[in-house]
Amino acid sequence: MVWKVIQKGSGENDYVFAPDALVLDAYTFAAGAATDFIRVRAWKENPTVRFLVFGLSSLASGPCEVVR
Repeated sequence: MVWKVIQKGSGENDYVFAPDALVLDAYTFAAGAATDFIRVRAWKENPTVRFLVFGLSSLASGPCEVVR
């Protein structure tokens, strides 16, 4: 699955990703975003990057680690 950046993260906002197939227009995104999206929090105040993934019937969250 290909994910598209819907919102770029900053010191105050999370990165938000949605499946590329859902990002056709604002209405389609709003309808699909309720069931499939990824949020990544990479704020300067907290050095541990966290993620949250919502799917139609699943939820996952946790810290992100750098893979080398």
